[in-house]
Amino acid sequence: MAKGVKIAAKATHAVRGAKVAKAVTKGGKIAKTIKKAATNLHHAWPKYLGGLKNQKLLALPRDLHIKYHKGLDKVLPRRKGAKYYRSLSGAEQAEAFEKLREYTEAFDRKHGTQVWDRLKEEATR
Repeated sequence: MAKGVKIAAKATHAVRGAKVAKAVTKGGKIAKTIKKAATNLHHAWPKYLGGLKNQKLLALPRDLHIKYHKGLDKVLPRRKGAKYYRSLSGAEQAEAFEKLREYTEAFDRKHGTQVWDRLKEEATR
């Protein structure tokens, strides 16, 4: 097995479904396959913080997607759940949204992403 095919096969395990494997077996471009495998679709406005399930999703490199959520969990822990954040007073929800804004803008500046821009789009829908 060629080195590139081995890499693509490993990348296949990084995503759900058979689309990537199908692309490789039908002679799909390996670089494109690896890029797809290393990309996650991200809800810019986290659902547990009030974001809609049906959002326009933002493609993020997998490593940045994981990094974003690890950092956000330190500021606004996911483990508390949507019910907790919905139960907050209006002032507390505004404070949580401000923390989300500050964290996301700093993340965007550091990593060159556009999560906050997408989140603003979702907030005005």
